[in-house]
Order: sequence, then structure tokens, then C-alpha cells
Amino acid sequence: MFGRTIDHWIGVLRGSLRTWDFHRATNTAHIVPYESLLGDPRQAVAAIADYLRISVTSQGMERILQRVSFEHVKDFSRHIQDLPPSRLARSGESLYDRETLLHRGHIRDGRIGYGAALLEQNQLEAIDAMLDKEGFAFLRTARRPEPGNTWNPLPSTLCP
Repeated sequence: MFGRTIDHWIGVLRGSLRTWDFHRATNTAHIVPYESLLGDPRQAVAAIADYLRISVTSQGMERILQRVSFEHVKDFSRHIQDLPPSRLARSGESLYDRETLLHRGHIRDGRIGYGAALLEQNQLEAIDAMLDKEGFAFLRTARRPEPGNTWNPLPSTLCP
């Protein structure tokens, strides 16, 4: 992905998991699983507002839900290059929006587990080895989902 090796992305994943673990241990962030955004976006947004102690009107909630909808984000990411130059940042071949951190093609599929289906067995094994070494073996999952099925890699009790 983006011309980087699996080792590079395993390093990125390792860093992200360490950050996630820090925030879980110190209760210094509200973690929102992707599954929550897909399954019940209204509840996910309400939980974020509650964590931030922000009151959201019903009209505001509808506007937020529209802006974070899968369709809107996918469409927005397809047109990053049309934003004003002051909003754009380049990293290698990728062009990013400074405000959202989205890049062109940011959303490819959106289904849970889609990315794992693209990896080779040795890449999945390297990820599992890193998860074991870093103390995240509980995130190890069953292999590739059957075509057309969704896949939930996190137990529902992990991130309430």
C-alpha cells in the first residue's frame, strides 16, 4: 500500500496499538471502534459528544451524521485535489487534506475485514507475530472472511 513494505505497515500498526493501549490504560481518550461508526453512527456520535461534554441539537446531529457518512467521506476523498491549495499537504505520492487527514482514495471498500482479505498468508502471520510480541494476541483473528461476508475482528466487549 502506497509503495511501502509490510514491515513498514507493521511498524505503523505497532505504534498505533501502543497509543491505543496508553489511552485505554490512562482513560485519556474516547476510543470509537470502526464497527460502532458503521453499526450505529448516531450512538457513536452521541457518545463522542458526551465525552467532550458538548450538547448537540437534533439538526446538528443530522449534519454531523451526513458529514461522517460512508458515502460522503468516500466522495470527499475522491476530490481532495479540488480543495484550496492551503488545505493540501503532500507526502510522497499521496495528497492529503490538512483538516481531515483524508487522502485521495482513502476509502476503498469500507467493509470490516476487507483489508485482511488482500494480505497474503505470510503477511498475516507477520502481523500475528507482532501482536503476540506486543501483548495484543487478543486481536488475532480468524483468517480471511468468506466473499460477501462482513468480519468483526474485535469482540464487542473490548471497546464498549
